[in-house]
Amino acid sequence: MINSIKKGKSGEVEFCTWLFDNFGIDVQRNYNQAQGGADIIIKDFIFEIKRREVLDLDSWWLQICIAKKKHKNENLIPVVAFRKNRQKWQFLIPANLIHGIEKGYLQCTERVFIELMSLFVIEVNCSGGCDKVGYPNFNDKFYYCGSSERCIP
Repeated sequence: MINSIKKGKSGEVEFCTWLFDNFGIDVQRNYNQAQGGADIIIKDFIFEIKRREVLDLDSWWLQICIAKKKHKNENLIPVVAFRKNRQKWQFLIPANLIHGIEKGYLQCTERVFIELMSLFVIEVNCSGGCDKVGYPNFNDKFYYCGSSERCIP
């Protein structure tokens, strides 16, 4: 029998690796999530991570919305990232990201979520020691700050 707590932790660690591999964002799972916190929080997003074979999308969405309400930054975008065994990650994102839709969530694939995250500014440290804001360039996993200087994530 699979230990669900161990599988959940390993899913969170796996998703942290996914964020690093796709965006150069180095994060760790939230160890204080027992008090209703989210699994992972980065600049613009608050994540709930699920590694389950049986999907319960509505309750997962409710869980991340409650975690967002408890967080001091009310502008965070709630996201549920979930994956079944031997499948790619899928995502639940707020439906209000689409103009004209007010409530609920939308389900999207990895590819669509990567496009969504690319719309948001990601802070990076430039090799020259300056802190700048850049947009991700996914072709070579480096970031560009708007200057000729190449930033290393």
